[in-house]
Amino acid sequence: MYSYDFNFPGIQISRGPSYTWAQHLKRIPLQGFRLPTLRRIFQSRHAPVDRPYIDKKIYLYATSIFHTLLADLEKKRYARQISEISVASPPVFILGHWRNGTTFLHNLMCQDTRFTYMRAYQALFPECFLLSPLSQIVSRTHHLVPVKTRPMDNVKFGMLEPWEDEFIMAAATGISPYIRALFPRTLGPESGYRYPDFVDTKEITQWKTVFVRLMKRLTILENKTVLLKSPPHTARIKILLELFPQSKFIHIARHPLAVFASNIKLWSSALSLAFLQEIGSREIMEMVLSTYVQMYAAYHEQKALIPEANLVEITYEDLEKNPVSELRSVYDRLDLPYSPAFEANLKHHLETLSTYKKNSFDLSTHVQDMVRNRWADTFDRYGY
Repeated sequence: MYSYDFNFPGIQISRGPSYTWAQHLKRIPLQGFRLPTLRRIFQSRHAPVDRPYIDKKIYLYATSIFHTLLADLEKKRYARQISEISVASPPVFILGHWRNGTTFLHNLMCQDTRFTYMRAYQALFPECFLLSPLSQIVSRTHHLVPVKTRPMDNVKFGMLEPWEDEFIMAAATGISPYIRALFPRTLGPESGYRYPDFVDTKEITQWKTVFVRLMKRLTILENKTVLLKSPPHTARIKILLELFPQSKFIHIARHPLAVFASNIKLWSSALSLAFLQEIGSREIMEMVLSTYVQMYAAYHEQKALIPEANLVEITYEDLEKNPVSELRSVYDRLDLPYSPAFEANLKHHLETLSTYKKNSFDLSTHVQDMVRNRWADTFDRYGY
């Protein structure tokens, strides 16, 4: 059986999940690679796969054959429609570091029927989700999925639940910070890893092409404004504005100590499921600390590019305290239509969260001081 039991000095955290061999392979968070993309990832990274994880490499290659066939079928059937369609209106992007509350905000805004958004099943079938038989199968069988909550928290999981578009971009391009979850040692901080992992203009061009295609594919499914939540977009503002100049952005901040502890949980209980290399707890801590700094250096440098009327910054604490009034304010500041129907949906959704329990963590004084030192800019900027 697979299990991950990292020992983080100064952090009390629950043991990582333990799965049987078959269960583990099905829970790898990065899925759906086409064979050429997967081959390019392994060849370009020059990253060895440690012996305990050879089975995962075999699984990814075996399933890539299936995904390649389906992706080619979708491309053949929908090439003309994708070429001719235009994105309905400027998209709305939710920004913020992992565990800042982006999922909470995203799930709330997805109660607004004027938006369309990524679903979890699309991340599992990233380049073939337009195929109608697939969506029909998912709609009939999604209730049979045995996993009901995400491994890093107690948030509801289901095939039709809102999800991150970064998982599609990672599988479709191999150009994503999420590839680090496959090779955490090779792509660790000591490798000179630079967020968000574009090494040259060729990669940027490729990423843009695939991203615009993704937006068109989502528009084919529902001709509505696209609402996307993906933490890596927090450092891609310049590129997103080049593609969609009138985009609207909502950034959500959260107390850095809570974010740090929750990211340790994220890596140990969820992203570790993708590991193809051994890595220790200290390396994970350094990745969390350094990536946060890299992300926010880019965000604060680029956010001035956004027209003032198209950016709203909020905090998780304010949203959690009074979500309805906070969202009403967000909509007003971004000049988004706020309807009674949306508020009714919103209140109903909030009622379903009444039994939700957040993770709790205990950080030693030493760890708290370390985080305050490394992330001092956020503490000062947002008054934490």
